[in-house]
Amino acid sequence: METMSYKQLNQISFTDLEVYLVLPKHPIWSRVAELIDFSFADEICAPLYSCRGPKPYAPALKLKFHIVHRY
Repeated sequence: METMSYKQLNQISFTDLEVYLVLPKHPIWSRVAELIDFSFADEICAPLYSCRGPKPYAPALKLKFHIVHRY
C-alpha cells in the first residue's frame, strides 16, 4: 500500500514571508496551533483517498477550516 501524500502549502513567496514576519501572533489560533496536533485527521482519513491523480488537500487542513468557520 502506498503512503498518501497531500498538497504542500508550506512554501511561501519572499513577499509573503516579509508580511508574515511582522504580523503579531493571534491570541487564540496561535495557542491552538501550539496545543493541538491535527495530523490525526490525516491518519484517520488516509484510506478514503486514492494515491492516483492530483494530490488532495490534507484532511487536517480541512478540519482546521471547519473549526475556524464554526468559531
